Amino acid sequence: MKKHKLLAAVISFSMCICSFSFGYSHPVAAENTVVSCDFLSTNAKYIQDVPDKISSAQTAKTTTSTAPKTTAKSPATTAKIKTTTKSSATTLKPKTTTTTTTTTTTTTTTTTTTTSSSVTTTTEARYMLGDIDNDQKYTGTDATLILQEYTLLSSRGYGRFNGAKKIACDINGDGIITGSDATISLNYYTYLSSDGLLMLEDYLKYEPIDIHKPITTTTTTSSNTSTSTTTTTVYDDHDTVQDIELSKYEITVKVGSGDISIVKMLPSSAPDKSEIWWTSDSSIATVNYEGWIVGQAPGECIVTVQSVNNPDVKAEIKVTVIDNKVSEIKLNKYEVTIGINQGDMPLVTMFPADAPDKSEIWRSSDTNIATVNYEGWIVGIAPGECTVTVQSVNNPNVTAEVKVTVTDNKVAEIKLDRYEITIKKGFGDMPLVTMLPADTPDKSEIWRCSNTNIAVVNYEGWITGIAPGECTVTVYSAANPDIKAEVRVIVTE
Repeated sequence: MKKHKLLAAVISFSMCICSFSFGYSHPVAAENTVVSCDFLSTNAKYIQDVPDKISSAQTAKTTTSTAPKTTAKSPATTAKIKTTTKSSATTLKPKTTTTTTTTTTTTTTTTTTTTSSSVTTTTEARYMLGDIDNDQKYTGTDATLILQEYTLLSSRGYGRFNGAKKIACDINGDGIITGSDATISLNYYTYLSSDGLLMLEDYLKYEPIDIHKPITTTTTTSSNTSTSTTTTTVYDDHDTVQDIELSKYEITVKVGSGDISIVKMLPSSAPDKSEIWWTSDSSIATVNYEGWIVGQAPGECIVTVQSVNNPDVKAEIKVTVIDNKVSEIKLNKYEVTIGINQGDMPLVTMFPADAPDKSEIWRSSDTNIATVNYEGWIVGIAPGECTVTVQSVNNPNVTAEVKVTVTDNKVAEIKLDRYEITIKKGFGDMPLVTMLPADTPDKSEIWRCSNTNIAVVNYEGWITGIAPGECTVTVYSAANPDIKAEVRVIVTE
């Protein structure tokens, strides 16, 4: 009887050591320890009545020899008994908790009568998928254990579970324990907590509705005159972002210009509404941390906004970037007629109006006829025709042309207000001169008198009488000496 009580105490102590060896205080481990102690105390009589062959084997092991050498190794023998007893306890517990499942545990213990060797062979029990604590049901404890195992693997590179437990943790069946397994386990526990009835395998197969997703209901009301439809969205989780609404799901911008889509995180009660933005092709469009999209080059790309609070929630914007380079140049006149040394300038308008660069390049096809400066001012050099071209710096393929005609605008005719003047000796007078064409650049005059003994004329055309008589005063064009006009001058006493 004393030996059996000692055996029960050893088993209880070894179970406590096993619970402590997990490295942390876990409610499931503590619970299992208490159950083990209660089981031993309650079933003490059962332990006393175990079959004689088990008792005999244990008795033979503890009393194999009374020699001094054997007595010296008694502590080691006792330790081996603890190992064997633990295996026996492990064998008894699954039999006690076995329900209608096909999970079985088989333990075979072979103990020799010598104190130098002990061989224990254990076949590990199978675990239901997700049932880490092997209590034949899925609880929050199982979800916590899977999450803890994933955390250990992520931080240390190795976890605590091997064999059947490791397989049970692999919810999605990809051969490794990842955050996906932890997420699925937590979602499944939430599903069960909301009166879900599917087994885990069926839950994975049929993918029941996730209670964390918004539920939208549409109600249609009809009357004799009109029909109205009301859409209501209900969120069960008010602390997690479950949807993103955008003011624009398609944006068209030009190169160098920008736009933004207003973001609304739902439900509005979610405390964290921060966003993460990125673009599928930054060479076409870029986006900053606030969602401001700027076109870089013509093309299309996708800009995505993601919830920091719930990375599974995203929204996409289709961005089209168009080329807003100068596509057309219009002039207020496409033909210019000027004289020699005269100038003119057509007015330029570049399209589109929001083109970022409207600078121009001007060229003349023949600088011997007409020249043009960087602003488009055209000056006639010699009679003839040429073409002046304006070109866009932003888009050199876009040009506009001006036909330039330079005329010989030298003086072609001189008109006088009087062609006969009568003056007294010692007095003077002057006819008014008009050079034609009016736009002739050089209207300078040359004056001459046919008889300076009768009258004289200065460079401005002022005629002064010298002596009685008649003479002729002639005015010439300095630019074109072939053109002249004559005045008959009569001088009296």
